[in-house]
Amino acid sequence: MSLPEPPLLLITDRSQALLPLHEIVRQVLEAGCRWLLLREKDLDSETLAAFGKPLAQAARDSGAKFLVSADVEAAVALKADGVHLPRRRAFADAVSEVRNALGPEAMVGVSTHNPAEIREANELAIDYMTLSPIYPSLSKPGYGSGLGAETLRQYCALAQKPVIGLGGITPDRLTNALTCGLSGLAVLGAVMQSVEPRLEIAAMIEGMQSAPAN
Repeated sequence: MSLPEPPLLLITDRSQALLPLHEIVRQVLEAGCRWLLLREKDLDSETLAAFGKPLAQAARDSGAKFLVSADVEAAVALKADGVHLPRRRAFADAVSEVRNALGPEAMVGVSTHNPAEIREANELAIDYMTLSPIYPSLSKPGYGSGLGAETLRQYCALAQKPVIGLGGITPDRLTNALTCGLSGLAVLGAVMQSVEPRLEIAAMIEGMQSAPAN
């Protein structure tokens, strides 16, 4: 499966959101975001499905891909387009579980942070991998100092699947990140913590479209 266009993934976290999450989603979809990941780790499957229903519908109405983090049961209930598997679930049988539950065309991604995890992801039947932290994370202070340009290039060169950069991505940083071999970007804190998420996403999309090709 090809990546959404633009390849900009918005990851949700209502605990950090300065606006109601449905309002953030409405704004970013209006701004051109076409790829959403529902990631609300504290909710059980039933609650997550109920919470995500209007968000999934908004994504469908906009022609955006809607994924769920980790929770296959909720993804099925929401008729999601796919599932993102965090490290604790990034293995072959979990990928098979997603495809069996959602169908062979489901989008599946996994999280990576180092060469060993990238090599593991290369062997999986996935559509993309996230790599983090690219920069010091806005959503997870203290998570890491960021990979740096040279390390990022080396890691991207190892990957045999599209790599989506995550961690500290802001409009003024994205050009440098994209020139290191990334196929796309993921954003969480910069949008969740914005009072004008529409403008944040629009600036990122504009920056991605004007960035030099790898």
